Amino acid sequence: MAIGSVPPVIPEAPVPVGHPGRPFTRPGGAETGGGGSAGPAVPDVSATLPSATPLDRVVAAALARQDGLARLFAGVAALARSGDDLPSALQAALSRLTGTALRDPPDAAALRAAVARFGLFHEALALAGALRASGDMKLILAELRAALSAFLAEVPPRPAPAPERQRDRLPPPRPGQLPPAQAPDSGFPDEHDLAVLARRLIDETDHALARIALHQTSVLEEAAARGDGARPLAMSLEIPIAGAAGVSLAAVRIERDDHADGDGRGAPGDPTFRVEIAFAVEPLGPIHARIGLMAGRRVVAGLWCEDPAAVAPLEAEVATLRTDLEAQGLDVGAVEIHIGRPPPLPKPQAQPPHRVDVAL
Repeated sequence: MAIGSVPPVIPEAPVPVGHPGRPFTRPGGAETGGGGSAGPAVPDVSATLPSATPLDRVVAAALARQDGLARLFAGVAALARSGDDLPSALQAALSRLTGTALRDPPDAAALRAAVARFGLFHEALALAGALRASGDMKLILAELRAALSAFLAEVPPRPAPAPERQRDRLPPPRPGQLPPAQAPDSGFPDEHDLAVLARRLIDETDHALARIALHQTSVLEEAAARGDGARPLAMSLEIPIAGAAGVSLAAVRIERDDHADGDGRGAPGDPTFRVEIAFAVEPLGPIHARIGLMAGRRVVAGLWCEDPAAVAPLEAEVATLRTDLEAQGLDVGAVEIHIGRPPPLPKPQAQPPHRVDVAL
């Protein structure tokens, strides 16, 4: 079978999409009250679509701003290290964001909370009145942006920061593909001026909010395009992980696997799920995982190590992994470790072009 996935923890929901990002220069425009600098001039691509819907416009705006979250976490760490002169509200907002990163080896409850916290369910939680208790990432980022803006409103005006050198944006999520893992960002520019650093963090916060919005809109798109419900259900997200070198982002994709053949266990028509995970932490380097959850609570897993030196330490943990999974009532099948990257998955049937691809 095409190794399946594991998310009964999460309601069945669809997956993200996108288009490779174009390089951009971080802005150094004129200073405004408490906000960040204006982003680079980007044409309104939604205007080129035959009939732009509100969702088209949301996607187009998010594509113009999105970038990875690792840089935001690096900037937050830099500002937090800058001293005790920050307002208490800003210090609290910084702590809330850094507190979203997993630190200890997570159990099932911690992973479930990390998935729920990413922001995919932000509006549903808000409607249910449960947003504040959820520790939702979009809420945390909005509060951080407000705290940064309030801080900047209190400091004397000064020249805008010099623009950073041009660099490539992280590609946005794409349909049928696992987003790239994000290693800790070590390139955040050194800056002793707290106001300059705060302005740059407002930009990074906007980039992060736009990226989460693209994950959300892709779920909505696939739900609408599914029609009779025959299309696989999928979703993707990113989970921050704290390490010695900083915060990295694990990419996670969860989907119903209609290509799985099953093994005759369980009731006919029982769904098979596949979860794909990519992360990059030292000393293992980039790791890719595919985990399948089949009927009868049967689970199979494959791990791919880009660094051959990571194989031995992972193999040493396979027996423990089996024991832990069996303790959860799972029937553990193959657990295999490979060198390299996982092979491509079967391509889905032809689908109508996604608005993100059309927009770009």
